[in-house]
Amino acid sequence: MKSQSVELYISLDVLVYFWMPIKMNIPAAVILLLVIITQVSPLTISGPIYDDSDSENAIIPSPKPIKYEPTWESLDSRPLPSWFDESKVGVFIHWGVFSVPSYQEWFWYRWIEQKTPTAVAFMKQNYPPNFTYQDFARDFTAEFFDPFRWVDIFKRAGIKYVVLTSKHHEGYTMWPSKYSFGWNSMDVGPKRDLVGELANAVRNSSDIHFGLYHSLYEWYEKCLPHS
Repeated sequence: MKSQSVELYISLDVLVYFWMPIKMNIPAAVILLLVIITQVSPLTISGPIYDDSDSENAIIPSPKPIKYEPTWESLDSRPLPSWFDESKVGVFIHWGVFSVPSYQEWFWYRWIEQKTPTAVAFMKQNYPPNFTYQDFARDFTAEFFDPFRWVDIFKRAGIKYVVLTSKHHEGYTMWPSKYSFGWNSMDVGPKRDLVGELANAVRNSSDIHFGLYHSLYEWYEKCLPHS
């Protein structure tokens, strides 16, 4: 019998993409049915491996952590975690302030930076002059959000992993981040730790793998390169 300590740090774009409306009672519609994996971070194996096939409780030294170079060839050589490779379906949830206008998660950029005619017309037809993107946050209430009901739906649908967008390019965090003061789900909007609540529900009432998408890139963060 073998046992080993394995640590996986994973960020995934997965196979099923749900657009969640602002009320978030249940997933509303499947928007995209094919999303490829964009990032799987290195597999790190730690701790001793016990193998008693030859002698009782024999200890085999652990291999050194695998290190990868900042090249596509090296990154592409990373193995898929077995549970992901064997899973048939998962869910990637895009939910946040952008769910209020329910246009798309890139709405702020399309409206302000690119001035896309459809986005500009959408605002003129539905919101008063001088309305800002930040004004959407107060209507991001999530009053019907029940994470345990979500998990029940996931289980009945055969979902094997779920990934929540914890921060998109707008910078709004779905947990009370001290680095996003006044622009997070505890300070404005739901007044709740949405990441924490969903993580707790998934981990304590299912065997579903839980992950997070987190965007370092932000449209209006001057400290980060923008193109």
